[in-house]
Amino acid sequence: MAATVAVSLVALTASSAQEILEKIEVLVNDEVISAYDLQQRMGLVVAATGGVRNQEELMRLRDQVLSSMVDEKLQLQEAAEFEVEVSEDEINDAYFRVSSNFNQTPESFEQFLAQYGSSKFSLTEQLRAEFAWQMLVRGRLGSQVSISDQDVESSIEKMKANTGKYEYRLSEIYLILDRPSRAEIVKQQAARLIKQVTDGAQFTVVARQFSESATAARGGDLGWVAEDQMAPEVEAVVQKMALLEISEPIATPGGVYVIQLRDRRRILSADPLDVQLDVTQVVFPFNSETTQEIIDDWVAKTEALRPTVTSCEQTPAFVEQLPEGTVHSRIGLISLRDLGPALAAKLEPLAEGVPSLPLAAQDGIRIFFVCGREQPDIQPPDFDTVYSRLQEQRLTMMARRYLRDLRRDAIVDYR
Repeated sequence: MAATVAVSLVALTASSAQEILEKIEVLVNDEVISAYDLQQRMGLVVAATGGVRNQEELMRLRDQVLSSMVDEKLQLQEAAEFEVEVSEDEINDAYFRVSSNFNQTPESFEQFLAQYGSSKFSLTEQLRAEFAWQMLVRGRLGSQVSISDQDVESSIEKMKANTGKYEYRLSEIYLILDRPSRAEIVKQQAARLIKQVTDGAQFTVVARQFSESATAARGGDLGWVAEDQMAPEVEAVVQKMALLEISEPIATPGGVYVIQLRDRRRILSADPLDVQLDVTQVVFPFNSETTQEIIDDWVAKTEALRPTVTSCEQTPAFVEQLPEGTVHSRIGLISLRDLGPALAAKLEPLAEGVPSLPLAAQDGIRIFFVCGREQPDIQPPDFDTVYSRLQEQRLTMMARRYLRDLRRDAIVDYR
């Protein structure tokens, strides 16, 4: 169904090109966002988020995209007022990175976007607004961020006092609430974005397209956040969330959050998930000739040999006794956290030098050896790290207020 909607965007652009070029959707301080601009951006968003299922979803997406484009126009206008210029090299480098994220070359990515009724120009204009806003915010507001040595020392002391308490790795989608009367509308917008994620769109992609925070450029990544660094409304929700869960819309006085809980750990404490394992793996890769009978035979042989292996030094000899095609390699040091919940649960209790049970995947079967463990050395962050973190937090809050003020002062005429 997503492909059908994408095709309809292309068809509309081709059949009514002149009409779309001339039709004005919005005037933002007398600057035009045309129907053609909107169609191009909608195609880009459909490509990035995995499509929409029906025309009703497409129309809801239209409203979200148009709101984002109004913000971008305001940001570009303000950047132009202060003569902020983004180099074409920066734009081209960013375009290359985005195309790589889609496993495309820059040339093939243009063709990919065209399939969805979008273009390289539409993406580069979005990137231009993003870079211009970042440069403007840092240039105008950066000098206003005042962080004293006492602020940094106080933050470090607070961290030490909170030793053992949780901190959270969060990502956000933030929608500014510029007028109290729009509170319900903004919550509904947030709910629609949540639905896009639950329907399969990546949180980072949706955050980049629609979040109205400076973190949008990082896919919504907030980094590690302690409980006392969150808005009280957000803290109350995050404490009850499961890993990788997406929150419902969280209303605060300044805006509405959607939060993804990516990870949690205890402050300045050795977290079991931060233990690093020295891992070696034995792999039996599948190919076109691999039958169930061959797989069963391999598993039976490993099960017979596993009790005889008690150290990692025996791995080469273990592999030599297994069917042809079996290989082994050292993965090296990796934390339980980075292994992912499923594999970490298998390897965490494994004794050193003892092979795991065979673990099947689509590309083959693996057996893992834990050849050593290293406990993490927990140290408070240094002065410069804390300074940079405080600076970024305050700059983000100031940027939100800046955009909110631009909205309030703007003349936006929807046609």
